[in-house]
Order: sequence, then C-alpha cells, then structure tokens
Amino acid sequence: MKRKIVAVILGVMLALTACGQENITATTMKDVKVEKYVTVPEEYKNLKVTVATQNGVTDEDVEYYIENQRRNSEAFQMKEGTVALGDMVNIDYAGSVDGEFFDGGTAEDQFLGIGSGSFIEGFEAGLVGVRVGETVNLDLKFPEEYHATDLAGKDCVFTVTLNYILAPLTDENVGELDSTYTQASAYIADTRKILEEYVSYQYDYSLKSAIASTLVTSCSYDDIPQSLIDDYAEDLRVNLEETAAMAGMTLEDYMTNMYGVSAEEMETSLADMGKECAKEGLALQLIANMENLNVTDEELDAKVEEAALLSGYATAEEFLAENGEKEDIRLNLMYDKVYQFLADNAEVTEQ
Repeated sequence: MKRKIVAVILGVMLALTACGQENITATTMKDVKVEKYVTVPEEYKNLKVTVATQNGVTDEDVEYYIENQRRNSEAFQMKEGTVALGDMVNIDYAGSVDGEFFDGGTAEDQFLGIGSGSFIEGFEAGLVGVRVGETVNLDLKFPEEYHATDLAGKDCVFTVTLNYILAPLTDENVGELDSTYTQASAYIADTRKILEEYVSYQYDYSLKSAIASTLVTSCSYDDIPQSLIDDYAEDLRVNLEETAAMAGMTLEDYMTNMYGVSAEEMETSLADMGKECAKEGLALQLIANMENLNVTDEELDAKVEEAALLSGYATAEEFLAENGEKEDIRLNLMYDKVYQFLADNAEVTEQ
C-alpha cells in the first residue's frame, strides 16, 4: 500500500542529509516536534478554496457509459437485419464532390445514431431500411451555411457500407457485459451508482487537492530535514517506476511522455517536487498533532483487519506482507483524517 499524496507532486531520492538536522522520515514525523519546521496559518480551520461544481449523473451519462460498453463487445454486433430509426450502427463511408473525395469525408468503423442529426440532412434517413453488409450511394447536398465554406451548398455523394447494427441492452445479453447480471434494469441501476460514486470521488479529490495547494502555500517552513525529503522522494520514485514499468517504459521515458520532463531535467525537477511532498507532510502532521487526529494503535489495527478481510486475506499479517508497512498505512489514515477535517471546516466556493 503506497503512501497517498493528495497534491500532484513527484520526487527523487537525494544523496546526503544536511548536517545538524534530525534524521526523520514520513512515518516518524509523529514522534518529533514538527513545529520546528513548519508554521501553519491561523486560518487553517477556514481555508478558502474554489472547486468545480459537482454535477449529478444524468440518464444520458448512464446511457453513454453503457453504449460504450456495448460498442466494445463483439457480442452486441448484429450482423443481420435492416436499419430502423433509433438504431446505433457501425459504418464505413466515403464522400465525394464532382467525383473527387474531400478532406474529412472518409472514415471506417464509425458509429452513428440513426435520427441523431449528427450528419448532413438525408444521410441518416438514407440508411433506414439498408441491410447489414450492404453498400449504398447517398445523393445529398451540403447546407448553404455549412461550416466548411468550400463544401457549402454543393451536391455530394456518400458511399456507405453498413458493417453492423449495435444490439440494445436486454435481459438476454446483459451477461455479455457482466456475467453476474441477468436483468438489464439491475445493470443499469448499478451503473448509475458506480458513476455517482466516481463523480463524488472526483469532487472529493479536487477539493482535497485545492486544500493541499492552499495549505502548503499558506504555511511557512524552516530548514526542512533532508532525510524527510529523501524518504518522500524515494517512495514517489518507486511509484513512478512501477507505473512506468506497467506501461512498458523506463522512468526517463515515462517522465518525458507524461510530464514533458527531459532525462537531463528529470533529477532536478523531481528533487524540487520531492521537497513539496515533505512540506505537505509536515503541515498535515502538525495539524494532526494540534487537533488530536493522529491514528492510534487501536484504530490502525482495526483498519488493517478490515482491509485484510475486504481484500480476501486470511490474516492481517498476510495482507501486510503484500501491501506495505503498517506505519505507512498509519500515515495514510492520518492524511485522510486531516484532509477530512480541513474539508469539513473549509470555506468552499463552487464554480
């Protein structure tokens, strides 16, 4: 279980610990007087932050998600039948004017809702009644106010091949999307719940990220121990290397592709971000101390047991053997408690 850093920050391991500084790490911050290194603003209980408004999940959101799931399943490709109004179809098409193909007028494996009005007038209507596998020529005309002025008002021909019709979701085929379901209505209801949970998670993440940025900017710092920067940085480096490996990339290539940081700039850039991790951790630890939000041994044991049970492990020891050190979990729980406290007391503006 890797340490969670709410702010979007990266780090790198540095070689030396400065003379005269305490040798502390993220998990031992709770045992030292962190107020020597950080001062939080008096208004930390009333931080002013702005986040995007949390929008509710609409029927259209649910339909769009399920449609994408259907598009990615071959079981929903109807290779027989004719097109009717309201169908979602998959087509190849090529458009021409005066016998010449024009830019943007050719595509393959494209989805089109018949009756959606996505294409020029007559295109979708011209496909109603067409059989799967059939190719038709549609004689059409671009609108006079068409956005591409070189095509506006011109006669055109679209040659369209109907690849398949996308089957609607039913009780009979819902199991193709998830074998645990036998009723489409249940799948739809659970999809809505999942999307609502995701929207809520995104909002909470945005809120905590805004709080993290505001908090760190508002704090003052003095001589942050290099050992603390090293510890946060090494954890972040390990996370990045694992993420890069899953993508089949080296850390250097991953940093370049994802963050625009060249190999030559990487160490300096990551070192700077590592310091930001330490700043965040110090501020959170100080507030935890002041507000009695540190995680007790009893709380930690209970959370580890709960996590082990939910993850299917026979014992807490087995869970810890594969998911990280116990003190890292304590640190994560402290982060959660402090950010929840700050969120509950923040002055939040939505826009």
